[in-house]
Amino acid sequence: MRRLTVIYLSGIARCGVCGHVVHAARNRQTEAYRCKGRGCVARNRNDSDAYVTEVVLLYLEGQDVAKLLAVGGKAAELNALRETVEQLRVRLDLAADDYADGRIDSRQLTRISAKLRPQIHMAENRAAQRTSDSAVAAIVAGGEIRAAWDAAPLTTRRAVVASLVRVTIMRARQGARVFDPNTVQIEWIDP
Repeated sequence: MRRLTVIYLSGIARCGVCGHVVHAARNRQTEAYRCKGRGCVARNRNDSDAYVTEVVLLYLEGQDVAKLLAVGGKAAELNALRETVEQLRVRLDLAADDYADGRIDSRQLTRISAKLRPQIHMAENRAAQRTSDSAVAAIVAGGEIRAAWDAAPLTTRRAVVASLVRVTIMRARQGARVFDPNTVQIEWIDP
């Protein structure tokens, strides 16, 4: 059975031709990122990772650490959002139980679900954003940004990149053997 490898930009970066996400692959014995849609683009994985990492680290080093920590230091808000999600799910489960027990009809269950599901989705999205903010704060908190980055797990690095930038892998010129940073476009996401 083939093992799926999740790497740094896999599922985060997008193909500059068709817009599909890229995933880790092998391209002529080289570890690469390849377009998951039609294989439109392939780029050396190590070079792409190193380039994106350097751009993100230079950004973090040039930012006001107090501002980044204030954004990420909202642990109480994150916990409250997670609690809200849990409470809404419990209410939805109770409504399902009430329907199963005959205390409400299908029309009522449909109305309840239609009101609760968007609230759950919105709270989950806000919690996901706060989790990404926390990842940024974890990297910058100690002041040694590069050391914290190197020590951080892959999930934290991926969360930081996904919260700060959109990465697009563009086509390289035919036969190119040297990494061209212009083929990895980075667009900053507004906070």
